[in-house]
Amino acid sequence: MNGGEPAKYEETVEIPKPISKISHLDRRITNVAKTKFEKAKGDETQKDAITDGEDKKERMQKKRNEEKHDSDVVQDKFEIILNEVRKEYPDAAIQGKFHKESQIFKRYEERYFVFHNGTLYYFKDSKTKKQIKIDKTCKVRKSGNKRFEIETPMRIYKFQASTDDDQSEWCKVVQEYIDYLPEIFLDKKDELPEVPNGTDPEGIQEAVDQAADASK
Repeated sequence: MNGGEPAKYEETVEIPKPISKISHLDRRITNVAKTKFEKAKGDETQKDAITDGEDKKERMQKKRNEEKHDSDVVQDKFEIILNEVRKEYPDAAIQGKFHKESQIFKRYEERYFVFHNGTLYYFKDSKTKKQIKIDKTCKVRKSGNKRFEIETPMRIYKFQASTDDDQSEWCKVVQEYIDYLPEIFLDKKDELPEVPNGTDPEGIQEAVDQAADASK
């Protein structure tokens, strides 16, 4: 205390903090706004889903149209080949289209085939023709799943028919042709003369002359 003056006390009045109150009206407005937002979001999601579905349907329809177009083109191509084949090979033993395995990529590609006079011709189109010569050394065998093989001295050709009946029919026709061919025998006149190793050129000529005289 200074100078005997009584101490002064300041009265502190605490002001209460305002209590935040949300009226029922405010809650209702908030809920309505939230509902509208969620509905708008749901509508947008549904719209996106519908759009995606329409796009998917459109893509599928486009793909079907392209496949139909490709199929029509292939059909037209083989119709042209068929007409050409009928003119060139009117008495073919058997003909039809099936798949052949490519030599490099090992994938099956559709071709048109004609078996005529011991030769299996196959066409990619009316201007592209290849052939496989069938002789007594060839072998034909089924390999399952409508597939069959023709083995030649140079290569094994692999095919896939459209049906089991086609597989059986082609194997039967080609095999019957092979069975019909006469056995291969080497005629003695066609045998080469044996020449000992180390024989000089004059000795070789003499052996050839002797073989020629023996064949007369």
